[in-house]
Amino acid sequence: MWPFRSNKKQLDEIERICHLIIKAQIILATDNKFLAKRLAIIEGKIDSIRRRLGPGLISIKVLGELEMADKLSFVVYLPQKAAPDVVSRELTVDIGGQTQVLELDADQTEVPALVGLQGDKVVLSLVDVDDAGLRSEASVIEAVLEDTFAPPKPGVLGFEVTGEIFDDEADSSELN
Repeated sequence: MWPFRSNKKQLDEIERICHLIIKAQIILATDNKFLAKRLAIIEGKIDSIRRRLGPGLISIKVLGELEMADKLSFVVYLPQKAAPDVVSRELTVDIGGQTQVLELDADQTEVPALVGLQGDKVVLSLVDVDDAGLRSEASVIEAVLEDTFAPPKPGVLGFEVTGEIFDDEADSSELN
């Protein structure tokens, strides 16, 4: 079993290993055209697999409550772009049935300051667009905004000694 959470991480590691193998084989056989052609085919297949996976996993982190009014602010973390020719990203955000489409830069990996009500269902869909206008398969995540924040700590407690109380019974028993 791979020690990775996603197919993209697995493929990134496979790609890294393949590139190391390819570099070593090129150094060993610089004049072998057959080997060089075969290595180019392997690189092409790896790139093809990466493109089919789409942009990768999206994650959501709830940052806190706004004004204690059951509104929750959250940030969306986007994966790195899946291919070098990606020129833009499109994030479709649906919060409680209200949908908006955000046009993002190709290298953007974070969308801060989104807000929804406690209990709202959030659906996010990320698509990468390459320089030829081709769109990747969407990476989608669904979540429900939940309030997991305790109320703020109360202010500083205070006390004051306001006097002394004498107990007559305690005083008379001490004399005996």
